[in-house]
Amino acid sequence: MSGSTAVPDPAQRTRAMLVLAEPDLGASAFRLDAAQRALDAGWAGTITELLTVLRGIDEPGRGEVVTDHAEALREQPHYGYLLAVDRALAEHGVRVIARTVETAHSLQGQLTVDLAASVPAFPDSRRFDVVWDGTGGWSYRLDRRTVSYSDGRRGRSVYWQQGLLPEPAAVAGWIARALAGDLSLPARQGWHLDADELMTALRAHDSPTLADPMVPTRTSPVRPGSLDQILQRGFDRTLPPPPRAGDDVYVPSRFWRDLAPGAELHGGLTQIVEVRERPGELDWYEVTITVGEWEENFDWDWLAGKQAEFRQQYGDARATLEGW
Repeated sequence: MSGSTAVPDPAQRTRAMLVLAEPDLGASAFRLDAAQRALDAGWAGTITELLTVLRGIDEPGRGEVVTDHAEALREQPHYGYLLAVDRALAEHGVRVIARTVETAHSLQGQLTVDLAASVPAFPDSRRFDVVWDGTGGWSYRLDRRTVSYSDGRRGRSVYWQQGLLPEPAAVAGWIARALAGDLSLPARQGWHLDADELMTALRAHDSPTLADPMVPTRTSPVRPGSLDQILQRGFDRTLPPPPRAGDDVYVPSRFWRDLAPGAELHGGLTQIVEVRERPGELDWYEVTITVGEWEENFDWDWLAGKQAEFRQQYGDARATLEGW
């Protein structure tokens, strides 16, 4: 008498393997389904690593689970805009598996993308978050198991500065291209919005049509006065002109406890010796400066924004290095 020759369903086999690796997984449909999709997509790590990564998404350390999305829309003025991008991503076949939204020090929102979407182009990816905040605009954070610092696609945040509130379809298109391995970026565009302009633009996305309400969403209560304080600051991102090698710039004072005990850099003017565009990021520069034997790279946006403060602090003094 011959036994059954039926071939086991691959999906069932994968799920059984996952539950064997972590018996409690059967009680978490979120993690079980996400783990299966990641493995089917070609996850390059171990099952244990995968389950640890997903546990961190499923059980974030702060915030309360949103049960009334309509109330969250009323309390968090940017939640509707975040959900509009969520819907636009779905049109590209990109699944969002977790969200956070909060109004604290700034307006902030985050969409965590299903690993199965990032694994085909980045098999070592551990997490892919799409992030918006009222100061820097949109960015994504690609966290990878292995990091090559000589590779422009290393695991770090990449900002897409095409205004503070680009159309959701444009943001989703950029994310879909990045998930496919295209990490190129268009030239940046700055912005200047007052509070009324920002709130008007956000209300345009305050739609009663929600993205998938079953996606775990976390938020924090809005403290009285927090939104008013945020809106009073204004929303300005003026892009500095491109730097040039040979230009004089101010650098801050520094000292080193471990690298060179007793060494101290006295801030002041010094020359830029090299200018580079960040890999894949047009109009976003890193500059190299030297003072004596000391060399350091600076993000040009940050350093340019500090020049007026440093000019007042250091005057005409040149930067000097002592005790190196």
